[in-house]
Formats: sequence, C-alpha cells, structure tokens
Amino acid sequence: VKKEQYRTSSVVMAGAVVIAIVTFGANGFGGSGRNAMAAPRIQESAEEPEEPEEEVVSGGSSFVTEAKIQFGLLNTDSEGQHLAGALLEQDVREKQRREAAAQTEIEALQKQILKEKEEEEARLLQYRELKKANSDVAGWIRVDGTVIDYPVMQTPETPDFYLKRGFDKKYSAYGMIYMDEDCDLDAGCPNFVLYGHHMKNGSMFAALEKYTSEEFYREHSEIFFDTLEETGRYQVAAVFKMPGAQITEAFAGTLLAATEEDYNAFIAYAKEHSLYDTGVTPQWPEQLLTLGTCEYTYEDGRLFVVGRKAGHDGP
Repeated sequence: VKKEQYRTSSVVMAGAVVIAIVTFGANGFGGSGRNAMAAPRIQESAEEPEEPEEEVVSGGSSFVTEAKIQFGLLNTDSEGQHLAGALLEQDVREKQRREAAAQTEIEALQKQILKEKEEEEARLLQYRELKKANSDVAGWIRVDGTVIDYPVMQTPETPDFYLKRGFDKKYSAYGMIYMDEDCDLDAGCPNFVLYGHHMKNGSMFAALEKYTSEEFYREHSEIFFDTLEETGRYQVAAVFKMPGAQITEAFAGTLLAATEEDYNAFIAYAKEHSLYDTGVTPQWPEQLLTLGTCEYTYEDGRLFVVGRKAGHDGP
C-alpha cells in the first residue's frame, strides 16, 4: 500500500511539474499563452490607453537623439569659438580705432599748439616792429568782445606822459593806455598796473565799466596782456571801485604788490571789496594784472579790474 501511495504521489508531483512547465510555457513562450493574455490587455487598454507608438520606440531612438544633442553641442561650441573670434577681432578693431582717434587728437593738438606758437611769435615780432616806431611801447592789451585792443606805453622817467598824448607823442585828449612807471619789466613786476581814460565815446578803457556786471564778467572772464617778450592770458579775480580820496600814497604802494606782504594785502582788499565773487584768488608770487580807469558813481572815483595770469589750477 505504501508503495502504491508513493507511486501515486510521484505521479501527482510529476503531473504538477508538467503543468507548471506548460503554464510557464503558455505565459512565456507558447502562442496560445499570448492569445490567452490578449483579453486582459484589451480590457486594460480600455481603461488606460497604451502609450503612443512613437513613445514606445523613443527609447530605441534615444541614441540618435543623444547624438543629435551632442552634435548640437559641438555645433554650439563651434559657433561660440567663431563668436569669440569675432568679438576679439571687434575688440582689436575698436582698440585700433581708439588709438587712431587719440593719435588724430594728438596731431590736431600739436597743430593747434604750433599754430598758437606761430601766432605768438608773429605778434611778438609785430610788437618789436612797433617799438621801432616808438621806443616807449611796453606791450599790448586786449579784451575780446570789446574795443580794448591797444598798445601799452611806459615812460619810467616821465610819469603820466601818455595821459594826454597819442602814439606820436603829440597832444591827444584820448591819451594812450600806459603802465605805471614803477613797474620794472626787466627786473620783474608782481603786478602790471595799466591806466586808461574812460572816454564818453566808449574808447580806451571805457569798456571796463561793463565789468561791474557779473553777467558780462562771466562772458569775458579773460584778459590778454602781452609784453615784448611773451604773451599772457589773465583770469579776472576781482572787480572793485573806490573814491579818489582813498587812493593814498600808501594804497598806491600796496597796489604795486612789490612784496609778499603788499601782495597779500592788496588781494585781500580787492577780494573783500569785489562787486562779486569770481572764485579766483591769486597767491604770491603769481603774476597779477590790474587795469584802472575813471568811475563816476563816486566823486573822482576809480574802477579796478584785477587779473591773475592763467596756468594755476587752484582757486
């Protein structure tokens, strides 16, 4: 009996194995198994549609896609290199353009300097020629935009000689523009002091009255005075007026600014009494230029315009 039970169990187990193999084959390899699985897949498809066919094959084409991406990257790198080269070339051209522009500016400046130098030499030559006609010529005064454009005379031995004389040394109510007799051009004069009449017809130093207007000053802040040796450009530092009674001998000495003490005292007075602030304050020993003429708001009044030679960067 036991043997028969054993045989029966073996058969049953063997049958189970066979069934298992058949079942595995149906699921994995058998054609009938595929048909058997079709119904469930259709039902599942009704509930959740299958992914689009292209999505199914997309995994298969990922290599191509990645290759395209890589090719794109390589192409981008190539374009980047081309762009970098173009930018570098552009930078080089821009640098060359700037250098060329700077060189052009330098050349233009050199030409301007040369032109000014030639004009300066020509003016000085004219002054020397003028001095041959009259040995009392000491320089030339000019204020652009006005009629002030005259030779300057000086007679150290005969003060005020040109107060009532013309260039030919004959009598003239207009007189000439002349320099204070105590200004020594050879030894150096800290303050070139020039005098001229305030003529009713607007000639000589009459135009200095316009400097009582700050607006006029803003448009005419420079005065040009040349000696026989060099040209000069002066920045207006102060404009003041005073009655004749205050022009004492002491003030006249201070006006010449021959010493540092007198220089500082004169500038302090000029700045304190200036009709407006020019923002220009001369410092010893900067060259000064002072123009003086008659002024009619005071009794026997005087008007003074004080300038500092250009070339100083500070106030």
